[in-house]
Amino acid sequence: MRRVFPGLFLLLLTAQAPAPAPPPEEITVTADPLREAAVREAARRHLKAVLPTPKFGQYSRWNMPICPKVSGIDDRLAARVAAKLRSEATTAGAKVDKADCKPNIVVIFTSDAAAVATRILAKRPDAAALIETVDREALRKAPLPIRWWSAVRLEDENGRVATAISTALATATGAGEAPFEAPGGPEAVMTDSYSSSLVNTHRQVSASATTVLVDVDLATGYTLDAVSAYVAMAVLAQARLRGDVDPELTILGLFRAPAAAAPNDLSDWDRAFLKALYGTPSNRPARRQQGAIASAVVKERLAGK
Repeated sequence: MRRVFPGLFLLLLTAQAPAPAPPPEEITVTADPLREAAVREAARRHLKAVLPTPKFGQYSRWNMPICPKVSGIDDRLAARVAAKLRSEATTAGAKVDKADCKPNIVVIFTSDAAAVATRILAKRPDAAALIETVDREALRKAPLPIRWWSAVRLEDENGRVATAISTALATATGAGEAPFEAPGGPEAVMTDSYSSSLVNTHRQVSASATTVLVDVDLATGYTLDAVSAYVAMAVLAQARLRGDVDPELTILGLFRAPAAAAPNDLSDWDRAFLKALYGTPSNRPARRQQGAIASAVVKERLAGK
């Protein structure tokens, strides 16, 4: 008969049991407060220089696919400028139309761009009416190497144009954010949007056409790549015409730097901004859009991307 010794059995089990694991080391990760403060300050300065004046209480963007056309230079060079616009739009998350599309972004290389702008705006008073007075004067008179302006339209969240009897326009008018009448007539489309959200504005503000004039005389000395990058940033950001820009933060400071030391491409700040702009819901008030864009830019730059 086999005898069992309980004490010996317990001893064997104890010997075979693995030793308890040592307690894990405590690791504390802290952000560099000085770097974070510097990033936030740089983001603030960048947004102040780049963000335009809100229209209809929002920041406009390209919600429709972009279709650039470039004229006034050799076809091969024009293709490079258009390709840059398409490439940066894709990187930002904006929509890009097919190759044989109808242009909604026209870039013209010309001499005496101020005179050309004056002639165009004289023929299109409807376009001129959308431009702030100070910018209108700058377009016609200021010695700008590159000048641009955009037409925008108020839409519902599905991209349908607002009319005088739409919820989108009624909401904007009630908030004091509709400075002119919506389109009417037999081709007008009524749009409506309903939601219980407290932040949904039921509308979005879309760029529908942009004209860019590059003054070849004033831009002489700067590379075509730099000019193309400048145009791409101005158009995609719907940037203000004469912001207080810093060449170290944005390509929009191109002409504030000597040609030999000028930036040649969009900055990391520019790309972070465009990514944030096109990643922020379009149907939000400007103050919420600005806060979301600023937070996304800071996060992107702190990550070192």
